[in-house]
Amino acid sequence: MKKGNILIGILISLLCFSCATTPTTPPPSFKSDIQSEKNSELAIISVTTQWQNAFLFTVSGISGFNVAIKNNTDKIIRVVWEKSSLSYSGQSFTPFITGQKYTNASEPMAAIVIPAKGALEKDVFSSEQPYYESGKYGGWRMNPIIANSVIIVLCVQSGDVEDYYTVTVNQE
Repeated sequence: MKKGNILIGILISLLCFSCATTPTTPPPSFKSDIQSEKNSELAIISVTTQWQNAFLFTVSGISGFNVAIKNNTDKIIRVVWEKSSLSYSGQSFTPFITGQKYTNASEPMAAIVIPAKGALEKDVFSSEQPYYESGKYGGWRMNPIIANSVIIVLCVQSGDVEDYYTVTVNQE
């Protein structure tokens, strides 16, 4: 009986110490290139890529993007999500925005108004990322984006002017 307890203690110790010393891979760096279709300068846009490291049964990948939009005009502008998209791996997806219900991930969020000289900051994901896991410890989860390049197209409107900003995010 004592030999069994000692063996179990050794196994538990090995598991704990081997996991504690496993090195984590640093996240890759990404470069964002932003182009305006009409060069209208309605907005100043910056994008930061968020990374998810692998853990147990998950994989590494892009968890989402932090998008900051500054209104560069003296009028209101609107970010039109139904005319915006995320594209990677040969497919396009509807943006899924912080504050949006997971069950409505495939439906575009209503346009957001940014006041004159105001700013907006949102986390933006692909509508393909959310999924529901059933069971005792289930709930809504997010798959990472497994791609070296993602194109985010944002539609920005001000009055009669509509401009598309294309953000190309590439892994360096």
